[in-house]
Amino acid sequence: MTPSRPNAPRGPVTLITLITRAVIIAVVATSALAKDTHDDILYDITDEQYYEMPALFGLEDYEACAGRRGVFCLGSFELEPEAPSSLFQMMQRYSANWVENFNHTRLHRGVCVSKSCDQFAPRGQRQPYDEHVIACPY
Repeated sequence: MTPSRPNAPRGPVTLITLITRAVIIAVVATSALAKDTHDDILYDITDEQYYEMPALFGLEDYEACAGRRGVFCLGSFELEPEAPSSLFQMMQRYSANWVENFNHTRLHRGVCVSKSCDQFAPRGQRQPYDEHVIACPY
């Protein structure tokens, strides 16, 4: 005589029953996971909050730079706070809605190096531009 299990299903377990149970478990797990990630996304912010964030794009005048035979440099930069920052956390949460918003933790800049960083170049010498750019705090 085999002992009966109190939680054992009655009758034969069919493939359809097993698939139905697996689907129910998957739906419950997916909705729990979606709820966790949903809490990290910030969908609406005020205008004041939006303008606290740094501008996504900043471009100096390329035509004027080229007209002076200057060096124009483009770059994209990933921001990281040096200490915990509520502003940076807001930027991350707002950027997590990537369907509707840009990534506000990545900034894009275009700088006329020979204009903006001219005061950091040594006078009377031709400094390589890579050293020139490193010296520029822009």
